[in-house]
This record gives sequence, structure tokens and C-alpha cells, in this order.
Amino acid sequence: MLLIEEYWSEISGMKASTHFLGGVVVGYTVYPSITGAVIGGVAGLLPDIDDNRSFAGRVFFFISWPLRHIVGHRTLFHSWIPVLLLTICALIWEGGVTLAILTGFSSHILLDMFVGRVQFFFPYELKIGVKMPYALYVVVDLITRIGLAAVALVFVWNTYLSEWFSWI
Repeated sequence: MLLIEEYWSEISGMKASTHFLGGVVVGYTVYPSITGAVIGGVAGLLPDIDDNRSFAGRVFFFISWPLRHIVGHRTLFHSWIPVLLLTICALIWEGGVTLAILTGFSSHILLDMFVGRVQFFFPYELKIGVKMPYALYVVVDLITRIGLAAVALVFVWNTYLSEWFSWI
């Protein structure tokens, strides 16, 4: 049982689709367009580049495998360091695109804190977040994904579809 618990604590986290939807919602919020939504969604996947089993890690396998073995998962890319760098970029290059990247990336870290712990103050060992059993994680992830999808659908409806159905 201990091995299963250790393995679960290593892989637990929101699904890629949940992270993408979280990034879509916050990206659209700061840059209300399809561009903002897509950029936020993609940025919401990037913190998992340090895990070769994740969606981003499989796409960038040549980066993710060394990162996982050098710094580990949920450490450097789930910490204050990339958030600070992205904040500086957002201040230098004002505009919706950099804000969509910053908020999408940050949403990933916050979503992971809902179902697990991250080493936000890397390189310090302190981990922040909610540690939960697998069954509860599955429920929380599903409810979060459904809620984010509903918000994204409201954005799409209000921005693009409401005019088409104004006769109803």
C-alpha cells in the first residue's frame, strides 16, 4: 500500500484537459478573444514540461526527461520563479498576449494546489497545497473540469453565438 501511495503522490494532479480549460478561462478573461483563450490554454499546460509523462512533457520530451531527473516534477516550473519572470515580461511587453501567458501558466499551479502539493518556494522543500486521496481527487478534478467548461461555453456563447440565436 505504501508503494501505491508514493506512486500516487508522484503522479497526482489535474488532467491536461482541466489545465487547458483553466488556462482558456483566465486567458480569455485578461485578453477577451479566441487568441487569448488559446494562448492561455496552451500556457496552462506548460508547467508540466518537467514531467515526461504529461502532455507537455511528451510533446517536449527532449526537455522534459532531463528536467524531471534534474529538478523533479512540481518544483521549479511550479514555483515563484517562472511566475516572477512571466510577470516581468508582462510588465515590459504590455498587452493581452503576455497576460494570457502569465495567467494561464499561473492557473496551472493553483489548480495543482487544489489536488496536491507543489514546491512553490523552490528551492526550499516546503510544499503547499491540499493532499487528498485518489477517490476525492477524481471527483474534484471532474467537478473543476465541468465548471471550467461551463464558463468557457458561456464565453463562447456571449462572444460568438448569441447574435446567431437572437431571434429565439
